[in-house]
Formats: sequence, structure tokens, C-alpha cells
Amino acid sequence: MEIPTPNNFPKVLTPRQIMDSAKTELDKINATNATICWYDPTDGSEQFVKFTDLPEEQQQAISRGLEGFEQGNFTSLEDYERQIQSNS
Repeated sequence: MEIPTPNNFPKVLTPRQIMDSAKTELDKINATNATICWYDPTDGSEQFVKFTDLPEEQQQAISRGLEGFEQGNFTSLEDYERQIQSNS
């Protein structure tokens, strides 16, 4: 197991960066012939597929999720930490 150092901690994004990133990803998947990297958690494989080749329900779920993030429908790290501390 690798011990985290300041150089390899996961990057924490600001709420604005998350919202902007979601908008960018929405723009990408709405483009003609958009491809995405599809991760299969059952076997750990990754493959690039055309977004429109995914089943309609998966396309809609991905779009709705990104739209929610774009609108700020998520909990920031600070809010999460406050909630955890207040429940302790």
C-alpha cells in the first residue's frame, strides 16, 4: 500500500470546479459521436464506447447525474466534515 504524500493526495475540487467540470462533461457527451470510457466494476475492465451505444437508461442516468452536479446538487467536503463533526 502506498503511503500518501503531499504530491499524491487526491485533488479536492472546489464546488465551482465540480460544477464547471460537470458542464464540460455534459457538453462532451452531447457531441456527435461522443465516446466515453466505460468502467465495468464486476471485472475491473475499461473500454471506450460510443455514448449512444449505451442502453438508453444508462445514458439518461449519466446525463441526470452530470446535470445534478452542474446545478450544484452535491455536498461539499466542508459541509460533509461539518455534518460528521456535529453528529459526533
